[in-house]
Amino acid sequence: MVQPIENRAGVQCRPIGPPRPGPAPEWTTQTVRVERVTELPGWPNLLAEAVGREYTAIVPPQVSPQLAAEAIWNVEAELVGPHRIAVKGPAAEPDPSDEDEASENPGAPFG
Repeated sequence: MVQPIENRAGVQCRPIGPPRPGPAPEWTTQTVRVERVTELPGWPNLLAEAVGREYTAIVPPQVSPQLAAEAIWNVEAELVGPHRIAVKGPAAEPDPSDEDEASENPGAPFG
């Protein structure tokens, strides 16, 4: 039996198409294209290779309304299966000094 690794990363992704019913009542799934990934302190980042790829995002009911109108999601997410992520919630507000650094270095990860 394989033991899953707890992991989490900051993910900036673009939803593709309409949301679909999720794995439990009121949950949804959404196809997303990953634009950027950033490491979160204290967590293994298993999504470093996800940029440019499509994933199925599993979204809990308490987060769906916050993301519904967003063209790009900035969320904390966990890799839970092949090309499958679970959204944990909105990403923390970026540190303004990180944004300055990112604007100077276009390859730098977001907030």
